[in-house]
Amino acid sequence: MSFLSLSFVEAISLAHSFHCYSRDETWSKRSYLVGIQALRIDILNTVREEVRDKFTMWGASLDNLMVVSTLMLSIGFGFAVEGTFPPAEHDGFEYSGCRQGLLVLYASLAGLSLAFPLLSLMLTVTVRFEVAKVQKQVLGDIHGKIRDIMFQHGTTALHSPHGRDVRDDIRLRRARG
Repeated sequence: MSFLSLSFVEAISLAHSFHCYSRDETWSKRSYLVGIQALRIDILNTVREEVRDKFTMWGASLDNLMVVSTLMLSIGFGFAVEGTFPPAEHDGFEYSGCRQGLLVLYASLAGLSLAFPLLSLMLTVTVRFEVAKVQKQVLGDIHGKIRDIMFQHGTTALHSPHGRDVRDDIRLRRARG
């Protein structure tokens, strides 16, 4: 009889050990999957921050270019308004062939000093809007990838200890406010 009771106690002890081991194994697997998920999310967050930094740098460069273009436009406009052209021929000045060519060159360059900064400013504003649009699109794609990683279907790591899906817990928290 003592042999039977000892075997029965040993059997219960073995069943209990097996249950605890399988439970520890399940939690270890969940912990591993959560760790892998966290690593993927950290990598994507690092990439997102790097992309955001690049876009910020490009935006700052475009802003500086807009400031320079605006200043150059104001200088060119100042030349045109102030009338820094040489005296006209009807004031008694005569311009020979070479001087006439230089005067035409000067007038052309003065006109281009208005046209190019204005064109540069318009293109810079256009590129700035495009950069902002692309930034929003790229960061949205990265955010979508992070969301996909977090909510992969069939991942046992997404189950809370209460037996519910973690996504359900998140939805309940959002609904509560």
